[in-house]
Amino acid sequence: SPVLIGAHVIALQNFPFVLEELKNVFSIKELANYFCNFIESVYTEGAKVKLNIAKLKSVGCVIDGFLFEAGSGRKAIIPSLFKVLKAHITSDNNGELVICLEIIVKILDILENSSIEMPILLTNCITLLPEMSRLGEKLIENDKESLLSITA
Repeated sequence: SPVLIGAHVIALQNFPFVLEELKNVFSIKELANYFCNFIESVYTEGAKVKLNIAKLKSVGCVIDGFLFEAGSGRKAIIPSLFKVLKAHITSDNNGELVICLEIIVKILDILENSSIEMPILLTNCITLLPEMSRLGEKLIENDKESLLSITA
């Protein structure tokens, strides 16, 4: 129902801010678990594009925030993060694909600046390479005219 989807979108948009408020009450590990359970509970297959984009934006906000900065939070979030990315990186929607790429760029930036979780992040990023390759081909095919105008 449209009302339910709207409620989910609002919840996803506000969830990173709720986590921020709850950091004074719960441990980083507990908040990371709440985030993982919440983000994985949002059904994506067959969902409205608006819901999927809100989900990915929520993930991006959490990566930019305190929860991903903390080593214990980052370690707890990584498996769910890559599960979400794998589910969306094969989407036919360019909006979802672009947000997935933005998230991957953020992760690679963190990988470059932190050696702590390097093996975990690198392994997960490598598992996304086939999807990223197909994604690049899909984006190029979908946007050949724009690419031709850029190179002309």
